[in-house]
Amino acid sequence: MEEGPRGFISPGSSTGIAVSGTVNAGLKRDDYSANALPRATELVPQSASSLPLSSTFLIKTGQTFADGRYLGNAFEVSVDTTS
Repeated sequence: MEEGPRGFISPGSSTGIAVSGTVNAGLKRDDYSANALPRATELVPQSASSLPLSSTFLIKTGQTFADGRYLGNAFEVSVDTTS
């Protein structure tokens, strides 16, 4: 028999729900060094900073019925701003 999601179990029933997620953030700096001639010809990229961010949100639900059947659902959303 399948085990329900770990999290909140509704009192008096066999229905469970679990919510989880992650957030990752950082700082990225690309810095280039060159003399005036390559910079003037634009052969050297401009220095730049960025804030890469990614997050995930997950909801799982599960219910065990009296006859032993199990019904489970999952919904996940992911966002990545690094690209």
